[in-house]
Amino acid sequence: MRENVHILFILILITLSSISFAQKSSSAKSTIYQTETNILYYSIEQAKEDDYLNERCRLDLYYPKNRSGYPTVVWFHGDGLKAG
Repeated sequence: MRENVHILFILILITLSSISFAQKSSSAKSTIYQTETNILYYSIEQAKEDDYLNERCRLDLYYPKNRSGYPTVVWFHGDGLKAG
């Protein structure tokens, strides 16, 4: 019984001490993002022929201002993407 209390105490001590080694968030800089919305990703000629393309086939871009070489995430939302 006494040995279990010692083991529990050691585990709690290890857990709490590991928190002190966590990464500090104070070094994170706030980033200003540029936004471009409703960009058509088909040609204008194709979009004029099809109302669905004109209304739905658009994207929004969010990217950091005054910065290059940043990682990119492409995120398709919805159930319309079946292949490709």
